[in-house]
Amino acid sequence: MADNSIRQGDYLPEVRRIFSVSSDGPVEHPTVLGVVVISQCCDLTKASATNLPVCAAVVELHGSDAALARSGRQPRYASAEHLGEGFFVDFGAMGSIETDLLDGAVAEEDDERRRVLAGRVSRRFSRFAYPDEVQRYLRTLQKNLRSRITKDSAVARCLDQLATLRVEADWDDGPPWALNVVFVLGDGILPPLGDDLPQPTLLRVLPKDLTKTAQLIDACAPEDAQLFPLWQRFSQLLCESALAEGVPGVIEEWTTEVTDESDFSYARFMRSADLDVDDLSEVD
Repeated sequence: MADNSIRQGDYLPEVRRIFSVSSDGPVEHPTVLGVVVISQCCDLTKASATNLPVCAAVVELHGSDAALARSGRQPRYASAEHLGEGFFVDFGAMGSIETDLLDGAVAEEDDERRRVLAGRVSRRFSRFAYPDEVQRYLRTLQKNLRSRITKDSAVARCLDQLATLRVEADWDDGPPWALNVVFVLGDGILPPLGDDLPQPTLLRVLPKDLTKTAQLIDACAPEDAQLFPLWQRFSQLLCESALAEGVPGVIEEWTTEVTDESDFSYARFMRSADLDVDDLSEVD
């Protein structure tokens, strides 16, 4: 395969090691399952001795680790399960290779998989740096997500319907900050709005338990108007423990909101930050 035909997402099964550099010199990292090309196509066309292609290792995950990575909420991993069950691209194990190793590339023919990989690369390396004080809150929310997302439960099925979690705040205006956590659902999960649609009787009292709320969401028909208040209640309950674990004087207000992908505008996307299950550093 000619170098100028290599594209991001192509698979190099014969590359069995990559290197990093420590204070003691080069460190070898075995890549027994090969690597995937991460460099952008425009860089690959100019690959040279001073512009080496960057690749990430393919790793095999099992059990809850695979389920969490498969959910798409761990920025460290991107799915490579078209290569084998439990196979993922590991952005935590990356390195440059010489251009002659590109000759053994297996082309990624699926444009959608290539697009998804590009999005995962962008998310991994352009994450928002939350203020340290706020991380204390968000880490507790992340722990809630991590502990529930891989289980076979109504709560996990609800979390699986999330397209993304976004955090809105005016970071130049604090502390203290007012945070709005937006639960962005996939299109078609919330019922359409309209006066001509059936409006069933709403619950008089919303449940106080997360599992019960998730079970009620599970039981609703697709156009059931109860889905709106139930999803809002679900988001509130999931965030409550994070609010309780916070630091006084850091957050003056904490709200949640539920919407879907089509209604979450590009302007709001640019003003908000993504929240994944493992993208916060530890704070002492």
